[in-house]
Amino acid sequence: MRSLFPQLVLTAALLGSLCGCSIMQPADLPILAEDNSLPAAEQGVRLDVEQVPSYSEVETELSQFKLDVTTRPLTAAECACQAASRSELAGVLEKEAANTRREIGRNRRHGPSELLPGILMDRAEHERNEAAEQALVAYYQLAEVHLQNAVLAESYQELDSVQQMVQGLIEAGFPVETDPSELDRRRTELHRQNAELDVNEARLTANVKTLIDEDPFSPEAIETTCSIEPRGVGYELSQAMEIARANDFELKSINKLLRHGTTQDLGVARGLMQTASPLLGQVPVPLGFMAKIRLVLVHDDSEEKEMQARKQQLRRLRQVRQKQLDLEVANGMVTVQQRYVEVGVARDIFASWDNRVNTLTSQRELQRSKYQDLVDAKVERLQARSSLLHKLIALEIEHVKLRATMGLLVQECVTEGLVERPMHWTPGHGPCRVMAPQLRP
Repeated sequence: MRSLFPQLVLTAALLGSLCGCSIMQPADLPILAEDNSLPAAEQGVRLDVEQVPSYSEVETELSQFKLDVTTRPLTAAECACQAASRSELAGVLEKEAANTRREIGRNRRHGPSELLPGILMDRAEHERNEAAEQALVAYYQLAEVHLQNAVLAESYQELDSVQQMVQGLIEAGFPVETDPSELDRRRTELHRQNAELDVNEARLTANVKTLIDEDPFSPEAIETTCSIEPRGVGYELSQAMEIARANDFELKSINKLLRHGTTQDLGVARGLMQTASPLLGQVPVPLGFMAKIRLVLVHDDSEEKEMQARKQQLRRLRQVRQKQLDLEVANGMVTVQQRYVEVGVARDIFASWDNRVNTLTSQRELQRSKYQDLVDAKVERLQARSSLLHKLIALEIEHVKLRATMGLLVQECVTEGLVERPMHWTPGHGPCRVMAPQLRP
């Protein structure tokens, strides 16, 4: 059984994200004249703090509404490939390509451009690649929520242990150096983090379900199943640029037109130019009747001349796109390396606090350290672990974005199913876990 609160958050988030839907702005409130007849203490907004429910009271009230929730595992590869295979726009483009092929078969001389079906298929692959990217980013964000939930559970356990120890000392009449009220405030902060994680889990679960074309309102929970290994780029810059250029939809379309384009492909060339700017690729003004009569008597080479001009424009457009794509790849590689460094720093901070806790624990056994110092060190260690997990997920997301820029995500999926990448997409059941021997203290 699960609280209804995440489901309500999910519904509100989805309805608020629908196109054309927004929260209605309240009407202008009437301006009330200040009532100077009331005492100054009673003027303005009054709040009785005693009437505000506590966290435990709110939890008790919300616990009356329960949902039967089932959980199913979902690997990163399954998420990416399901989103790619169910991309609606890609499906529309592929159907258009099939219809165009049939039209070409019926009327090869005056039918559509023979290059158009291939260009449409390339665009469909591009859309599937983007769908996989969006789904994977949401998936790893959800995985972080699950990992942070584990840290939060450990924080609750540590706090329970400390409070039991302090309470036992107080009851035994021993002096206590730890403020019990400070422990209560720490528990309240954990409650706040727990509520925030619940909201994020509901929102991201709905987002992932939407991106993989499943019912976002279903009560079924997703268990992220993956292994995360911190790693650098793994490509030389020139190699990454070459891969990205070979897979880029715009460059593939331009190259097809430059190699095989004829006057029959003018419409496609004009449309491709308009993707760079709506002002480009304009259709020539239709000729008048007398001009058409004169063209019947002589050879009309206007379309050949326009096609040559279009090819010159396409060559310039190719140069611009190559520079733009190279810059995207370079920036992506720099960001991955930066996140990788941040992971290493976060690991060292965590290892430092872990060593501090071990040292204080051994000294505590010899009565050489204060109990409060040990408590504070354990809190810092948990915070350092939380920060390390966040850095790991941020690194994984940057890898996803770089592979998407290189056009690799859709290629990792095949018709029969999916291709597992064992280093960071490990099949099987169980929560996401960090597989990083180099990060162990």
